[in-house]
Amino acid sequence: MQQLQAVLQEKELSAFTPAADQKACEMLLYVLRPKKERGEYIRKNISDTLPRSFPDQPPEVWILTDTEKLLNETLRISFKDPQRDIDAETESEKRLHESEI
Repeated sequence: MQQLQAVLQEKELSAFTPAADQKACEMLLYVLRPKKERGEYIRKNISDTLPRSFPDQPPEVWILTDTEKLLNETLRISFKDPQRDIDAETESEKRLHESEI
């Protein structure tokens, strides 16, 4: 977690602003430790929007909608190389803003 905080503070992710209440958010940065089985994320219940977390899995940050669904398949920040993934996310954010203009 400290590594994530340091990387996020080092990079300016202008599209993201901390909020005190999840209900006030349009997007969420959610930390979990997902695991796949037969190519699918393991969920406690089939209706769960997010997979279960497992302590033996590396942490990931997922960028979610306000309904806790992954915004885009590419919006997962892995902790195998968080700096590379943050750099890629920063570029994705810039392209998203440019396409909105």
